[in-house]
Amino acid sequence: MSERTISIEAYSPLEIYGVNDIHFNLIKKIFPKLKIIARGDIIKVIGDDHDVDLFEKKFSLLLLNYDKFGRITEADIQQIMG
Repeated sequence: MSERTISIEAYSPLEIYGVNDIHFNLIKKIFPKLKIIARGDIIKVIGDDHDVDLFEKKFSLLLLNYDKFGRITEADIQQIMG
């Protein structure tokens, strides 16, 4: 088991999590084996080492996508995280 903390302090949590956490809930569905907890600008990920590593890599790609386009859509999440 592994636990990682990811900071998104450089971003607006609303932009990353989505209105009513719609993006966050979709991300959680894509990674059902992980326990993903969001508190403000901190995301805690708990699970198998391999799954946590994979999540961290894909989540960083999602943030890069946000940096490039200034938004995140459900399609972006499906394409990058799925």
